Amino acid sequence: MTKGQKLATLDSVEADQQLAVAESNLAVAEENLGNAGSAAQGSQGASESTTSLQAKVDSAELAQDAVDATTLTAPGDGTVTAINGAEGEQTGSSS
Repeated sequence: MTKGQKLATLDSVEADQQLAVAESNLAVAEENLGNAGSAAQGSQGASESTTSLQAKVDSAELAQDAVDATTLTAPGDGTVTAINGAEGEQTGSSS
């Protein structure tokens, strides 16, 4: 295997859905900010809109990180000496 090679992918359905919602919310916030700017809002309204947009950007970034975390990649070059699982096998904590 080589560094960065994809080794496994976890079920990402929920993370993908959260990302889609966050991206949709971000698009709406960007549109609202553009409309607020063209309406020449006061500085307080513009500040609130900017704060809201930043929160949506942060949410979208976190959702993207969650999607990215569903892929396991090799940390470095090496040789696989054992595979202790099978495709489709469920894993989890033993508690």
